Formats: sequence, structure tokens, C-alpha cells
Amino acid sequence: MSARNRERVGLPTTLILLALGCGNSPPVRTTGGMGSVGGTGGVASTSGSGATSVSGDQRSTGGSAGTGGKANSGIGGSVSIAETGGVSSGGQLQALGGQNGAGGNEAAGGSGAGGATFVPCPGGVGKALKFSGDIDDFVTANLGADLPLQRSSRTIELWAYFGAGKWIGEHSLIEYGAGMDCHVFGIDGEGLGALDPYGNGCGADNTVTLVPAVPEVGWLHLTYAYDGLNNKFQFTVNGIVQPIPSPNAEPDWSTNDSPLLIGASSQFGIEGFDGVIDEVRVWNISRTAADITRDMKVLLKGNEPGLVAYYHFDEGQGTTMKDVTAGHHDASMVSEAKPAWVDSDIPGVFSCAP
Repeated sequence: MSARNRERVGLPTTLILLALGCGNSPPVRTTGGMGSVGGTGGVASTSGSGATSVSGDQRSTGGSAGTGGKANSGIGGSVSIAETGGVSSGGQLQALGGQNGAGGNEAAGGSGAGGATFVPCPGGVGKALKFSGDIDDFVTANLGADLPLQRSSRTIELWAYFGAGKWIGEHSLIEYGAGMDCHVFGIDGEGLGALDPYGNGCGADNTVTLVPAVPEVGWLHLTYAYDGLNNKFQFTVNGIVQPIPSPNAEPDWSTNDSPLLIGASSQFGIEGFDGVIDEVRVWNISRTAADITRDMKVLLKGNEPGLVAYYHFDEGQGTTMKDVTAGHHDASMVSEAKPAWVDSDIPGVFSCAP
């Protein structure tokens, strides 16, 4: 971010939430084939493909396959292994044990590279919030003791829709901190094709020109993380790590307590993001690029380890958005103007976490 005189806005400590209709539909599992029947004293083959079986009553090891089906064995033969599904787009490991064949042992789940597939969530990603940029229409939430502060690890994550000419410098998408150089943590625009994961620059320019270049108009998935153990910042766009000019925390950097702001900034005033925001998540861990890519199109349940606030923005009406985590840090529209409820049209299919 560029150094300049900044206007600080007094912000209430109300909470914001976005509740997305993920539902409780279980994932659809791909069923492996039936194990073949072994002869007397023989070996029963494993279900699925890519597995290796062994003789006697030992269990075969899992290979790459979908979830196993029923394993049958011949008299005196070994039972085949029911393999587990591997990591699907939802990133969840689904294990299914096999069933007893006649005269055999119970099949055990191996680890395969096949994938269980999750059902698309009913209703998709539902609703989102549209912010108008130059008016006071931000949303705020108070996370209390769950807010990652000082130099503790954290990740902020969201989907954002940019329109033509809306890559405006110092129009923040998300921020928290005390509204002073070196004590905030947030993301704002910096002109076409560039964003600013700011705070650590302590008033200096920390602009990131996105690699690869992205279209001017469309949805982007953004994360900004700090790893307190290794003193490293990480900024990703659509799961791709970006070249941050200042990847290590400066000696004076330390995030102070404040409400979480969505669509505006205490650092730069009421001029906030001009676009649509959906699926806001706050974590008290630094998430890897692999974690981010795996879950960016999965509607989480809210009980995932390290997740301290999660807003689906699926209410579609009113001024309160639910936090689906156990902290219940609901968010609110407290400004005079209010962001608008719109249908979320993030491209692609979202899965529901099991």
C-alpha cells in the first residue's frame, strides 16, 4: 500500500455472519467392484484396481481405487481388501471397510488414490453481498478472543467479484487491526491486475502484480496468511502463491485487536471495495497452498480445525449474517448504507463437506 494520510473510522464491535446452505447431505461414494471368489486355500483378489493381494489369510494392501465394495473369499481363502477413497475435491478421506466373505476374514480399508466424490450442495453457493465502493456500507464482526492477534498465525480467505474499473487502490476488501501502519492485516486493490496484502509494509508499497495475469472482470479466490512459526506471509489468488514484496514480518509488525471489517477499512476510511464478496473465512492457522486449493470450492461445516469465523452470506435478507463456527461471531451491517443481497454466481460446482 502506498503511504499517505489515512482517515480512521470508528467502528462498532458488532458481529457479521454468512450462513451458506450447505445442508447435511453425505458424500456420494464410488463403489468398488466385488472381490473375486478364491478357491480352496487360494487367494481372494482385492476389490477395485491397483491393489495387490497376498496368499493365506493375510490382508491385501490397498492400491488406487474408489471405495471398496463387498469382499468375498473362497473356503480357506483370504478376503480381499476394501480400499478407501482418496482425497476428492473436498479434500476429505472416506474409508469403508469390507464385509466378511464366506470363510474369510473381515476386509480392512487400505489407502488408495481413488476419490470419493461429494454431492454438489443443494442450492449451490446461495447468496452474496454487493458493496458499492464510495459509500459507507461495510459489514463488521467482533471475534473476541478468537481473533488471531499480535504475531500469531492466521489466514483470511474470501471470494471476490471484480467489475470493470473496480481495481481501486486503497479500497479494502477485508481488514482487521488498529487502523495504524504496521498494526493492520488486510487486502485491498492496487489498480488493474494488482492487489495489496497490506499491513507488513508499515506504510511502504506492498503491491503484488498477479501472476499469472487474471481477467479484469470476474471472480477471484483470495487468501492472506501469516505463519508465526516461520515469520512468513503468504498471499494466494485462485490457490496460486503470489510474489509478496515483503514476505517476512518487519520487527514492528504486530496486529492489534479490532473488529473484523468486510468491504471497508479502518486504515483508509469508508471508501471500500466496489464489488461482490462471498464465503469469508478466518483461521487461526497459516494454511498451505495445497489446503487452500483443496477447499476453495468446498462449503465447509464450520467445525474444521483452526476455523474461527465463517460467513456463507446466505441469508438473503436482513442485516445479520451468521457465523457457522462454534464461536457464533455473527456479523452485522451497522453502517448507514447497507450492502445489497445478490445471488452468488461463483463459477464451477461447490461440494458440501461431509
